[in-house]
Amino acid sequence: MIFANTNLATAIRMLRESGDPVQQAHGDNFAFEERVGQARQAGYEEGFAPVSADIEDLIDSHMSYLEGRVYVGKDRDVAPDTFQDINADAALPSAVGSPLGEEQWLVRVESLDFAMKHGLISSLDEIDAALRVVAADKPDGELTPAGAAGVLDKVVAALNINPHSYRPRFAAFLDEVQAEAKAADWANALRDRLGLVHHQPTAEHGPLPVALMRYKVEEVVTQARRQGAAHPFAVPTVLDAEMWEVFHPAPRQADYGRTLHLAGDVECEHKTSEVLALRIDYKRTHLWKVGAVTSRRKPDGTELTELRQQHLLCLQYLNDRNDFGTV
Repeated sequence: MIFANTNLATAIRMLRESGDPVQQAHGDNFAFEERVGQARQAGYEEGFAPVSADIEDLIDSHMSYLEGRVYVGKDRDVAPDTFQDINADAALPSAVGSPLGEEQWLVRVESLDFAMKHGLISSLDEIDAALRVVAADKPDGELTPAGAAGVLDKVVAALNINPHSYRPRFAAFLDEVQAEAKAADWANALRDRLGLVHHQPTAEHGPLPVALMRYKVEEVVTQARRQGAAHPFAVPTVLDAEMWEVFHPAPRQADYGRTLHLAGDVECEHKTSEVLALRIDYKRTHLWKVGAVTSRRKPDGTELTELRQQHLLCLQYLNDRNDFGTV
């Protein structure tokens, strides 16, 4: 993206020239972005440019844009800009990209930290037991199928009222991450493969409780029709979320976004397809399993720079775009 607004252009240049790997990543993401169309960029520049060229003002103005156009809340009559005609250049399915089969499974890792801290749900062990009882449809001790269903209903209800639940949802296709999803250590494995750097255990609270959600493309398509969205899915762009150093735009030739593997991917074999899906209300049947992120994986400094360079080289190679990311 090349901005005409002087404050925007200067603040992004300052990020890129800061010498700080995290800030440089944030600036590069704006510079490398190729899927934001002219109309959407114009609206961003004209309505949400920072009041000065200061980096903090850029962060504030970017958040104002997200809260006004992207994080618009589940009760609004209109869908976020992400799923409207103004974002047609990133829409899925597109004439260029691969078609989305409505029977395809999507997966998403959701933090249960909010729900547990606020006493909305019980322990992971109780939820896990409830999942087994519902699947078997027979009691286990004092836990009946009806009681187990009630436990699971509380989990999805808590996820649906989470303060972040109304945002467009980053999701992956199950068929690409089958091995990680079925592994005993699935929570750590998916955190790494999907670039979920915000999912970390802490010294104060220990392992981070998470849920693996699974639902079909068809359910998102139905919600898009109900909500009047122009399209149910989109390739993630720099204008669809806060500034994340582990997010990396994909070239316009790519059929989907591509996640940055936190453990590295030198052979370019794990560039997982990533989409933004219109929010749906979770149901009991969407809750696949629960677990905990127990290991830390938060690249910074030199490690972050190396991972991003490695990722960029893979995007160039896989999409025959040696010029991508060279601006």
